[in-house]
Amino acid sequence: MSDGRYVWPETYMNRRDLFRVLSYVGGMIAVTGAIGLIRRISGSEVEWLWNGIADEIGLFAVGTIGAVFADRRSRRDARRFDATFAAAKAAEEPIPAEALGMELDEVAGDLETRRLRPLGRRALLWSIFWATVFAAGIAGILRAVANSSVPAYDTTSAEHGLLVLGSILALAFGAVIGLNSLSAAARWPRRYRSVVATGWRVARATGEPRFLAPYRGSPADLRLDFPDGSELHVATWDSTCHVVRPYRDRKDVPVWVGGEGEDMIVLFPYSRISAERYAVPAAEMPGVRTDP
Repeated sequence: MSDGRYVWPETYMNRRDLFRVLSYVGGMIAVTGAIGLIRRISGSEVEWLWNGIADEIGLFAVGTIGAVFADRRSRRDARRFDATFAAAKAAEEPIPAEALGMELDEVAGDLETRRLRPLGRRALLWSIFWATVFAAGIAGILRAVANSSVPAYDTTSAEHGLLVLGSILALAFGAVIGLNSLSAAARWPRRYRSVVATGWRVARATGEPRFLAPYRGSPADLRLDFPDGSELHVATWDSTCHVVRPYRDRKDVPVWVGGEGEDMIVLFPYSRISAERYAVPAAEMPGVRTDP
């Protein structure tokens, strides 16, 4: 980093995750086409998809090609992420705050404080959405049970299986993510008020992964070093609005810190080409050391 520029591994991380999801989607499309082909070849009288074998063949081919292409891209970006991430960890020079747009001033601080205010409402809207998904899952289960009680209803049909599977997934996602969203809707306003009371301070963050969360991008414990020589140790976690990026193994990352106690916010730089910052929920850990 002798030229003052900073390479962001997160770019490759985002691409890796995107293509990984696309490979899963392609795989599901291919499996759907394959099931249709098997049922048609076996002489099943129940139509799986449309009225032509070309539809199943096309679905299987498109899904397979898409899954293979996306998987190759995902693996390539994963290798690039590992390489740039290792280089970032090995760099001894501190990342300059001005290169990441993390120089604190009154105008920028007020702007970031205002950006925190709608996060609680956004989380509340997400909780309503996932509550609706949960209700749809309950309705689907009740519908499947009611259909099963009808003597003429075929419980082995693909339609019944998809109804049950979709309902179970809706119940699981609606319950877990909905509760997290509801918790975030209650916590973000408290964090906003805490930041308003304390304002922002500049610091350098050094992360250490938690023993039970060793994966990149997982929540981390941070040691915050302030210009006056003091330090603070905080725990972070994922949020429904902002997800912790892989700073857990970084040293001396320039950040802004606001709030106090259990209602703290650590602002990280978003990327080298963006002036935006993203907020990570944090809580102070009194008496706990997180030195890497």
